[in-house]
Amino acid sequence: MIRGLVGTVLWSLLAGAVGIGLFFVKHEVKDLESRLAGLNQDIARNQDEMHVLKAEWSYLNDPARLRDLSERHLGMRPMGTGQIATLDTLPGAPSDLPALASTPKSDAPSVAKAEFSAGLKPEPRPSPQPAPKTHSTVRPQLAADLPTGHGEER
Repeated sequence: MIRGLVGTVLWSLLAGAVGIGLFFVKHEVKDLESRLAGLNQDIARNQDEMHVLKAEWSYLNDPARLRDLSERHLGMRPMGTGQIATLDTLPGAPSDLPALASTPKSDAPSVAKAEFSAGLKPEPRPSPQPAPKTHSTVRPQLAADLPTGHGEER
């Protein structure tokens, strides 16, 4: 009889512990579900804001709108045909270049290839004079200062 009473008490305690454990797990799951619902609402709100921002971005980057703003506020106009120049119309053009400047554009690459294949070397360019240093600053490396990768510098 004692053995039956001890078994009943132990099973009752075990059932109570399991009930209390399920109670805590149930409330923890409810808290996590409410947190998940809040996160889903934040995601939906952020997606809606992204759609609005994308619409604003496409409106702000509309080429017609940008053209109108640049004409109105910056005084910029589309480039006209009178703004295009050739080498012979530029002031200070070297006298030996008009022959190359007057050749049609379709022949220009073949002329350069012919000169290259004939072994003609282009005239050396004058090296740029360094700017006077007023104080010690780090100057960016120019493309003319970089090696060409063929063992020689420009």
